Amino acid sequence: QLGMTKLPSRKPPAAGQGAIKPSLTKVYEDIVYRDVPGNPRSLRMGNQFSPYQNQKFYERALRAKGYVESESSSKCTASSQSCISYYQSNTGMAAITTMRMEKETIVMMVQGK
Repeated sequence: QLGMTKLPSRKPPAAGQGAIKPSLTKVYEDIVYRDVPGNPRSLRMGNQFSPYQNQKFYERALRAKGYVESESSSKCTASSQSCISYYQSNTGMAAITTMRMEKETIVMMVQGK
């Protein structure tokens, strides 16, 4: 069998474009799931901030956009090696996981409707 794929004529946006992220954050992966209702988006990023600093950034940024943190979020402290937070709004949800690795903190963010 032979399959053909038509590639889009326009260039896709740069990875991480339009995403909420702290400054000096590198975007390693930006996937939009077009086959799932609401087209959720998954980002894998890295930076030099601690998991706690990243979580506080997202707490402020998402609250400013009308999101409320879920009670199922884990308690994140300044000494935490990993943190998980869940947010809900009238228009969608966001889940943020931050993990301290040897050279940087990895941030995984999933946003959807």
